[in-house]
Amino acid sequence: MNIFKLFNQLNRQQDPQRQKRSPIFDAQLTIGAIVGLSIVSMPFQANGQCVQPVVPLNSRPALPPYALNTALQAGLPLTFFGGAMQFNATLGGLNVPLASWLSGVQVQNAAGVGDYIFLQPQGLANYLVGGNTATYVLSFPSPLTSFSMRVGGVNNFDGTTISASYRGVPIPITAANFSNLNPAILGQLVVTGNTIASNGNDGAGNIYIANTYDLTIPGPVDTVTVVSGKNQAGNNNTVTIGLTTLILCTSPPNLPLVKRITAINGVPITGFNNDGVPASADDNPNWPDRSTYLQGEINRSGIKSGDLVDYRIYFLADTAASTNVTICDLISPQTTFVNDSGGSGLGIGFANSAVALPTAPTYQTNALDGDRGTFYPPGTTPPAACRSSVTGLALTAADNTDGVIAVNVVTNPAILPFATAPGVPTNSYGFAQFQVRVK
Repeated sequence: MNIFKLFNQLNRQQDPQRQKRSPIFDAQLTIGAIVGLSIVSMPFQANGQCVQPVVPLNSRPALPPYALNTALQAGLPLTFFGGAMQFNATLGGLNVPLASWLSGVQVQNAAGVGDYIFLQPQGLANYLVGGNTATYVLSFPSPLTSFSMRVGGVNNFDGTTISASYRGVPIPITAANFSNLNPAILGQLVVTGNTIASNGNDGAGNIYIANTYDLTIPGPVDTVTVVSGKNQAGNNNTVTIGLTTLILCTSPPNLPLVKRITAINGVPITGFNNDGVPASADDNPNWPDRSTYLQGEINRSGIKSGDLVDYRIYFLADTAASTNVTICDLISPQTTFVNDSGGSGLGIGFANSAVALPTAPTYQTNALDGDRGTFYPPGTTPPAACRSSVTGLALTAADNTDGVIAVNVVTNPAILPFATAPGVPTNSYGFAQFQVRVK
């Protein structure tokens, strides 16, 4: 798992450390640059390159980890790879005998393969016509730029039909998506459009060695569906297949940040102010209504000593889901952090909700005590996630002359979902807030 550090560099602004050498405060307060943003991507992400998992499925940070050789269908859907993949399975059809689970859905292990997803229903005769089917859905909260896996055990007239989609739009699956067909000595796999099936019984259906094929789907893709059954009337034997060698690939996450002055001495500053830089963070089309949800000013004149100034840092998950996201900001040298802006010991506000787009923050304590917000007083060492937006290096105690706020947006295994439309889902958007007093 790789760490991707993205730094929001606001136009015409210097790194706060440089501001100390050339103060910009003179009866006018500006937003300053956000120090840095640290993001740990979803699993299998490495500079946009596909990465094959080398750790067994049940050793990944799944919730919960799944025991080997245990029927799991009662707990569907399952979550693998720390939330990068969700797996669901259903049985359908009205023909007698009805489709049912035998050994069901399991995680098993094989030498040379590692852990794989084992699937064993029965009663699926003539599935293409009769409708008795097992349907397996692999979904990816963060869309993949490429997906591949090996399907094994397709023998004794087993059949599989593949479909895929991205944001609900079907992706054509043809013979070109199948490769490395490996029938056993007496077996044969036949590809017809998006269906690949065995046309005989070779008695060698070892699900992770014999009768395998590789499926590859170029992205973007967020859903892959496998419908399986018997490709023969009257054949109600088990349909045992294994999903192995999963290779997932996603793009680096993007988290645009917009910083604004949102209140002076408790008087809110309303309306949206564009920074005037084409295609900058505040121009992202997936922000909610900017007049409501990106309020505040970039600079403010007439500021005097003793004034209270509220800052808000808006964030938006864009292009890919992410986890372990931390936003940091240095307190400007012309100001001091207000410890109690949200109540006694509560100085850092945070807003993010899966229910509705937030307009007001919930305040966190300033202490390092397990909630989302922490204030690091001057002279203390900020967390490693806090990095200079100029050098990319972690801030030191010497850099922290006026204080640092750190806001933990999300921690693994939880994820920050990406926006699919303006403000959708609601928890793809949020903000951090704090208050300072002008010296």
